Amino acid sequence: MASKKVLTKCKFEEGEKVLCYEPDPAKTKVLYDSKVLKVVPEKDEQGRKFCKFLIHFQGWNSTWDRYVTDEFILKDTEENRKLQKELAEEAQLTPGGNLYRKERKKRVVKPEPKPVVIEPATISIDDKSMVEDENVPVPVDTILLPKRRLPDLEFPDNLKYHTGYNCYLVHEKNTLVQLPCQPNVVTLLESYLKYLARNNFSDNKATKKKRQPEVLDKKQLEKRYIICVEVLDGLRICFNTFLFRKLLVNEDEQAQYYEALKVTLQPPVNNIISQNGEQDYDNTQNGEELDTHENKNNAKVKRENTRSSTSQYASSQQTCSDCSLTKSQCSKIVKDTFEKARDEYVSKADSWKAVPDSAYDEEIKQPAIIYGVYHLLRLLENLPKILANTEVDGEKLSIVYSYSNGLLQYLSTQSDLFGMQYYVKNEMDSTVKSSASNRNHRNHKNT
Repeated sequence: MASKKVLTKCKFEEGEKVLCYEPDPAKTKVLYDSKVLKVVPEKDEQGRKFCKFLIHFQGWNSTWDRYVTDEFILKDTEENRKLQKELAEEAQLTPGGNLYRKERKKRVVKPEPKPVVIEPATISIDDKSMVEDENVPVPVDTILLPKRRLPDLEFPDNLKYHTGYNCYLVHEKNTLVQLPCQPNVVTLLESYLKYLARNNFSDNKATKKKRQPEVLDKKQLEKRYIICVEVLDGLRICFNTFLFRKLLVNEDEQAQYYEALKVTLQPPVNNIISQNGEQDYDNTQNGEELDTHENKNNAKVKRENTRSSTSQYASSQQTCSDCSLTKSQCSKIVKDTFEKARDEYVSKADSWKAVPDSAYDEEIKQPAIIYGVYHLLRLLENLPKILANTEVDGEKLSIVYSYSNGLLQYLSTQSDLFGMQYYVKNEMDSTVKSSASNRNHRNHKNT
């Protein structure tokens, strides 16, 4: 009964058919036929109560379901239906707001300014095929038909809410994300690698299904480490490449970027991201219990003695049958050798830097050291469309999806990354925006 009383204070109810605005301000403002799946009472930073609504867009895949506030939702009335039709006509959409008309007229458009050129980098995943050619300007209003349609990444519900609310604040409340961000995109990617290193460089879904943690040899760990670094570095390059094309939603954000370039940046001194979800390696392996009667100090001494002889691991399978060692003792040899290799790659991950410290001193700074989690989420929202225009497919595509989805799961556990403290009031005056517009024009003219 208590929950019903709370829900009656909200403007819309679960199961109600409504009209919902497109939550992404970068897209055309239209109204979609929608349904309220869930109503969640919340409190803002000042303790004021409000409701957020999980919206399903009719005819769309459930991966597009979004949490929005009531500002995005209208009652399904005749008057609002007329508004929906008017907006659809302006956007040249079908009345339901789901499909572009085939007879859409071709328009002459101005090319979008060339993005900031970032230093070349190598990606062994299909020879840099994760990113487009940085030297080819892309028209702003041109609809690029992708080579294929790829599924969206799996956004946890709390990240859906944060991305939707971020769009609302920037588009409707004249608010900007405070720059430069701490932690920035580079720090977030580095922290994710540290987290992966403590989970054998695999996503949590595969690990949680197993009763026992994986035991890998050094070559397997090395292969996973290399793949992780390649994917994360590819995401960094994607972020730098597509910032102006897809991630900045208006002129104010573009002007803000140029202002941020004037700020002196310092490399982060230490990792400020918590490593939630680190696995605990228990005392069982391969279904067998290890000896537990020894105290921890003796176990540590034995582990060091075992690690001094790597040949024991190579012959461990023979030892079980050819000598008096028990299965549990053999399992312990394997486990200790694995832990030594794992510790080595944890150390590598802890020291890995996505960019050198000198990148913070460059005159034209990489977007990845200026922006943070909100714009990284914008990239991950757009990543399937970006990949759809590349040659990445098969196993390579699965790897990119796996680690990108894992990154989303990781970010969803970092609640300290989100909040109104990371926003500022938009104070970009016309002079600053005009200067930014002129710089964009000059960049395009020089291409």
